Amino acid sequence: MKYKYISISLIVISLLILLLFSLDSENAGKVGMFLTWAYILLGVAVVAAVGIPLAHTIQNPAKLKKVGIYAGLALVVLIISILFSSPDPVVGVTLPAEPSSSTLQWADTGIIATYILLIVAFGSIIAGGIINMRNR
Repeated sequence: MKYKYISISLIVISLLILLLFSLDSENAGKVGMFLTWAYILLGVAVVAAVGIPLAHTIQNPAKLKKVGIYAGLALVVLIISILFSSPDPVVGVTLPAEPSSSTLQWADTGIIATYILLIVAFGSIIAGGIINMRNR
């Protein structure tokens, strides 16, 4: 409840940026604004994902083991994503300025990590539904 106003303000700003992007017929110049806002939202998400559990852990030190396990699992997902990522450019795509190989590899890492987390999320939803059906 105490984060309600922060969430609402982030949603309103995101909708305003989307509206500005939609109303302008020359969208090429606005891509930088979208990327900047995406980085800001990523920073907010990282701070929230790290800060909120850390604050709860300080209040209740017994949960420190659980936070460590989740941090370790996130690190494992990141390592697996890095191992499967490639610094090679996408074939058939022409860009005005070719990104560096490290940029391509980090982008690939993010995409692979997203796929892994989506598979885990859908798997958890399906497994939870099956477990609930068996327990009835």
